[in-house]
Order: sequence, then structure tokens, then C-alpha cells
Amino acid sequence: MSSSIAFAPSPVRRRNLFARAAGSWKEATPSERIFMLFSYLILIGWAVVSLFPLYWMVTTALKPPTVVMSLPPEWIPTSVSLNNFWEAFANSPVGRWTFNSLFMALSVTGFQLLFATMAGYGFSKKRFPGRELIFWIYVSSMMIPGFALIIPLFTLMTKLGLVNSYLGLIAPGLSAPFGVFLMRQF
Repeated sequence: MSSSIAFAPSPVRRRNLFARAAGSWKEATPSERIFMLFSYLILIGWAVVSLFPLYWMVTTALKPPTVVMSLPPEWIPTSVSLNNFWEAFANSPVGRWTFNSLFMALSVTGFQLLFATMAGYGFSKKRFPGRELIFWIYVSSMMIPGFALIIPLFTLMTKLGLVNSYLGLIAPGLSAPFGVFLMRQF
């Protein structure tokens, strides 16, 4: 007893225009080549528009101050000078600003990780009355715009005597509802 198995012919796969655009230029049909050409032209144009502010910032930083505000503007600087950088670093405490930024970022990130992990663990693993209600009220506080909290937080830090201190800058960022939500879901 032999049974024969008939294999159906495999369906012809037609690649659509977008799937083929990723293929080789040599394999493309003329219409696909036109599509690829226009796609790349649009992407190149978008890249130029997106990168132009960066180019302008760098070239303006390298120009002497007298040339910066000249009309018509110099698109390609004829004279390159690093005096702008020397003046910026000599006349302002850039090192202190960098330290303050790093200290603030690392402190707030570290404390948010610590507190969000503990709160997320409590909300996900521990059972207590009102757990869901407290969690969702806390998470819904993300809907309050940050700008609406600036004056109340400043008033609070003033009353606590924390104005012009690192703690006054770090304390408002210690509780992050999104971090707690993320840790609870994790």
C-alpha cells in the first residue's frame, strides 16, 4: 500500500514596492528605481534640513565675533578662531556648571531608582487595604502639568529653608510616579 502525497505548487510571492526598495538597484524594475531615487532624494533633503542647525552652530562658534552678525551671512567661514571658546571658559565658571549638572542628574536618578523600586515592590507584592486606590491616585498625579507645580514647590522649599541649596533642588525630584508605575509593572 503506497500513498502518494501531492505537493501543491508554492504560491508565487510578489514583493511589494516597499519590500523591493530595500533590495538591490540591479534587481529593481524601472518604476522601483524611480521610487528609490525619489525616496533617497527626500531622505537626503530631510537630513540636510535636520543637520543644518548643528552646522550653523559649529560654524558660528568658530567665527570671530565681528563676522557672526554680518549680513549677508557667511555660510562657510573664511577665518576660523577659537577665541570664543577661550572667552567662554575664562569668563564663566563652566566647570562648576558641569559639576552641578552631573551632581543633580546623578543624585536625582539614584534616589528615584531607590524610592521607585521600594514603592513599586510594595505596590506589586504586598497586600494592604486601599492599595489599588492609593496607587492609582499617585499615578494620576502625572496628569498635573509640571509648570503648575513650580510655584507651590518653590514656596515649600522656601518654608523649609532649602532655597539655594542642593537639597532644595534634589528634593522635588525624589518621587516620580512614572518610576513607581514602571517598577510595579516590572
